Amino acid sequence: MSNRILCTGYLLMFFMLGGCSQDDDALSIVDLGSVSGCDAAEQTCSVAREGVSLSLRLGPNVQPLEPFPLQLEIDGVSVQEQSVSIDFRMVGMDMGINRYRLEAADNGQWRTTATLPVCGTKRMDWNALVEFTAEGQHYVLRFPFQVVTNRSGGV
Repeated sequence: MSNRILCTGYLLMFFMLGGCSQDDDALSIVDLGSVSGCDAAEQTCSVAREGVSLSLRLGPNVQPLEPFPLQLEIDGVSVQEQSVSIDFRMVGMDMGINRYRLEAADNGQWRTTATLPVCGTKRMDWNALVEFTAEGQHYVLRFPFQVVTNRSGGV
């Protein structure tokens, strides 16, 4: 009898966990790829794909260990509050978690202040991974950029 109850408990747990994972899959992921030919640390980079327009500007003066402003504009979809984030990742190297949630401003504008970690090998190649949820879909877009050390010796 106890084996039967134990087995029934395992089956119930299996079906409950299976139901939870289906809820996680409710949002479809739209990978908008990577922006090319533009460095968001030098200028505003804009792209339009899949009916969504995005513009990203980092800085001015993006330097490791120094806070800098970040501005993102999203147009073409109704963005879910609290879903807009940016994750800074160095190309080919784990630099830990560098994720920031952006705050809504006016007319599709999103802002925050961010700080990049310093790399011991003095590499400067980064990706800004923008993520947000809108209209039942989770969007992802990469903006590659370079950090140029400041003229006073810098990093």
